[in-house]
Amino acid sequence: MDRHRRLAAIGIVVVCVVAVIVGGVFAYRAVSSADPKTDTELVDEQARGYLDDISHADLRGASTRMCQALGSVVSGTGDVPDLPSSDSSVRDGETVVDDISITGDTATVDASLRYGSTSVPTPMTLRRESDGWCITDVG
Repeated sequence: MDRHRRLAAIGIVVVCVVAVIVGGVFAYRAVSSADPKTDTELVDEQARGYLDDISHADLRGASTRMCQALGSVVSGTGDVPDLPSSDSSVRDGETVVDDISITGDTATVDASLRYGSTSVPTPMTLRRESDGWCITDVG
């Protein structure tokens, strides 16, 4: 009887070890096989994020997307100015990215913010830096 219990215990341990190894292999493959984002996807993400920040009056957020060499657009103190309307449906615009062109370390984006039937063109230029893309010029 003792021998059967030992064999059962060893069998359970072996099954658990194999399950942990197989699970680890699947987890590693899932993490390592994730394709990195393309430059176009990174530029699009940065441009949309900037316009979403502007649309929601998040000037600090928008300034973090600017290249560091340009300096901070909004100081660490002081308040973000209020937009004319307190109605968030008027303030929140839809971000539209029409075209992205990348040449070397420079990208140009044709984008706009739409507020209902009104569209505000917001072209921008971005530059590749060591940690990704940053905005160098808007408008």
